[in-house]
Amino acid sequence: MGSGGGKKENAPVTGTTKDYIRGIAGICEGRIEGLPNGSKDIFLNGTPLQNSDGSFNFQDFSWDLRTGTKDQTPFPLGLNEISTDNTINVEVTRVLSVTRTVFNADVTALRIRLAIQLDNKGQEDSITFKILVKEGVGGTFLEKTTQTISGRYPTFTVFQYFYQVNETFDEYSVRIEKISDDSVTTDVARSLQWLTFTEVVQKQIAYLGTALIGYNFNSELFQSDPEVSLFLAGSIFPIPTNSTINTLRTDRGLTFVGGWDGNFFTPSLATTDPAWAVYALFTRSRQDGGLGYSTTQVNKWDLYQCSVYNNTLVSNGFGGTERRYSFNGLITQQQITIETIRGICATFAAKPYWDGTQWRFWQQRPTTVLPRILCNADVRGGKFSPSQGEYQAVTTACKVWYTDPTNEYEQSPEPVEVPSAVNKYGYFQEEFTALGVITRGAAIRAGRRIIYNSLPKYNKQITFECRPHAIFFKPGEVVQIADSARGRQRKAGLISSATSTAITLDAPTEVSGDSATIILTLTDEFNDIYTLERDISNAAGTHTIINVSQSLSVLPLPHSTWQIVDGSVTLHRYQILDISPSDNPLFFSITAKLYDPDLESKIESGISITESPAINRPPAVMTPPNNLVVNILSNEVGIETYWEQPTRIGGGLESYTKSYIAEYKVGLNGSWGNRISTVNLYASWNFPTILTTTYYVRVAAISTQGKVSQWVVQSEAYAQISWTGLSEDLWLTVGEDEWFGMGV
Repeated sequence: MGSGGGKKENAPVTGTTKDYIRGIAGICEGRIEGLPNGSKDIFLNGTPLQNSDGSFNFQDFSWDLRTGTKDQTPFPLGLNEISTDNTINVEVTRVLSVTRTVFNADVTALRIRLAIQLDNKGQEDSITFKILVKEGVGGTFLEKTTQTISGRYPTFTVFQYFYQVNETFDEYSVRIEKISDDSVTTDVARSLQWLTFTEVVQKQIAYLGTALIGYNFNSELFQSDPEVSLFLAGSIFPIPTNSTINTLRTDRGLTFVGGWDGNFFTPSLATTDPAWAVYALFTRSRQDGGLGYSTTQVNKWDLYQCSVYNNTLVSNGFGGTERRYSFNGLITQQQITIETIRGICATFAAKPYWDGTQWRFWQQRPTTVLPRILCNADVRGGKFSPSQGEYQAVTTACKVWYTDPTNEYEQSPEPVEVPSAVNKYGYFQEEFTALGVITRGAAIRAGRRIIYNSLPKYNKQITFECRPHAIFFKPGEVVQIADSARGRQRKAGLISSATSTAITLDAPTEVSGDSATIILTLTDEFNDIYTLERDISNAAGTHTIINVSQSLSVLPLPHSTWQIVDGSVTLHRYQILDISPSDNPLFFSITAKLYDPDLESKIESGISITESPAINRPPAVMTPPNNLVVNILSNEVGIETYWEQPTRIGGGLESYTKSYIAEYKVGLNGSWGNRISTVNLYASWNFPTILTTTYYVRVAAISTQGKVSQWVVQSEAYAQISWTGLSEDLWLTVGEDEWFGMGV
């Protein structure tokens, strides 16, 4: 059987590089939950290793995970290795073999990488070579591999060889011998290049306390080193004993039952509550990636209050609910610092501070606790110094970048505006990234928090120097200030004396209305100060002695602060931002910001999100070609295959298809190769002869993002049949009731 006349076509490329990529990647210090969905949570160049239906997008990819426990086992031999590459880059010829020696008493294996170029005027050729290994000084070279490689490799293609060695020696030599003739003309390539000689030390290292993943895959799957990414359920850390991780919701938040006794337990799942991540980072040892503080140096009760507030359900903007604050972020710093922890605290509107003995935490949230009270007599010079937020610092709109699950966990922008602020102050936008945020509702709340906190109405601050009892004040606490210079009336002062039912003031004060109350500053058994409110039983008028309707069990001390609340003067509340020593040792400098109990409600309420318009994004998993057909070309001696463009999930042609790759193999046990890359919907190969066997063809689609679909495989058999009395052979295409041949 002959082929048609004319110029002889080049033979197809036989195959691709046979290198394997092995690696161990450290994920983090400390224990993690791991990959909740196994291989479905591993992505290569953004494509999942395994689909939701259980099918795999990549073959010959193996992996192993260690979750960072203190008793984890080492990786299997082969993954767990330390290797040193020695660059050779020398051509091996028929007359000149190449030998190299390494000296290393720790070597357990050798890895050899060779590159081969075969091209005989556009047709296939073959090359034969040997690899010999000698162990020890007095050893002899032993043949490890003799191989003949046939095909057409117009560019250098890499082949890899791996040999275990006797570990008792400290010297190893490798010799490469070429058996085939060298090429003698410029249009014939029959080259053998020795690229690298790698010393491999396979150590059984468990990396205790470090979460790692080991992987191994054939590099022919990719045109370049792929990006390996993981969808992880992250760090596991202790949580309060009265809490559970809610698995009925997908947010991994905490549910609390009853009061907390101050003890912890370590769950088997990871939680998204950032409060206990902060506690863990403070108290873990330096070796485990923490700051190494003792548990007594970190106030767990402050964090518990934050945690309860974090896990309260709020509107998600779509008619449902979500946790007020969740953290789904990646901390990339190798060394945790206080600034790292401040950044995490900011994700739940909290601030850490050192009070001299402990790390304490305060959070911007509504409070029902009776505020501490101050008057002009409490401050240096009797003066409070209010300040107005600068108008040039006003923000009325935000572009919030957040981690978007619908965009393969890439960053997506969420525009946020407060229309009333835009109408009043103009359009002033701030752009920032919301760390650990993965929902639109949380991104919008983060943007609204920035906007509202910048508005002059909420950005009013006050500074003053307070007398020594300010040592009991804490950042985050709310103080109620009666400033006679601002209110034009004196409604506060210092107590002269007190009984259980009567308070003697330092000056006569007018009491207005019938529902007036007096707030007193008291001292508890630990010498800490607190406030108490009592109804006033005096009639309206001016009084120096105030009678209370309910007797006092603890008497206020002389010179402690009092305030009368009767509605005649507005008393302003401020949240303390900072307390620091003054230049005068009798005073403390305090900075506070106007407190609005309704601010959180304004930030969180009234959010209504509409579904974003559908965006035509490249698919996460490239769909394979459709309707693959294979034909044996008897008259032209070869095979051809053709297919149809992939369709998107949900219907319609896949517009992100860039090209296709096609390969074939001869017989069920043959090797895939002879790859063709094409932008067409067909491919063909010509052969010197057609064999009586089955030919298999596989085709995959490649997206504009470089993602490769699963292979679609189709086969076709060829049989040569001789008939007595006929001088010509007949050919049968199996599966079709059709006969071809001369003389029929």
